[in-house]
Amino acid sequence: MSKSSVKRSTAQQQWRTAVSTRAFTVMVGLGIVVLGVALTKEIIRKIQIHQQIEALESEIAGLEAHNSELNQMIQYFNSSSFQEKEARTKLGLSAVGETMVVLPDQTADTTNSTATADTRSTDADERSTIQKWQDYFFN
Repeated sequence: MSKSSVKRSTAQQQWRTAVSTRAFTVMVGLGIVVLGVALTKEIIRKIQIHQQIEALESEIAGLEAHNSELNQMIQYFNSSSFQEKEARTKLGLSAVGETMVVLPDQTADTTNSTATADTRSTDADERSTIQKWQDYFFN
């Protein structure tokens, strides 16, 4: 055998003994664990990003639907039928050739009666607490 083949066989034997030692096995095991943890973190990050993308896409769809509703409302508000209706109800206008009849407002009578009822209830609340308890138990 030549010197180079002896050196190779010695180097191979040293490599085999280094690979077969427990320290090398532990180092390889730790390397696998570190790579596994890094891979798991990356997978979790990708899942979270995917969930965020889905949430944003659904939010975009909702905003687009709301935008189309607003556009429809704008079209309705700009229509002549809406403008005519508003002119009749809020401004008291009528179309050419129409006669308008104004009826008395019945809600004014209702508000007056509720206002008197409110003043009666505040008068009753001006009694002392002891009088209220006596009324509660004995009346």
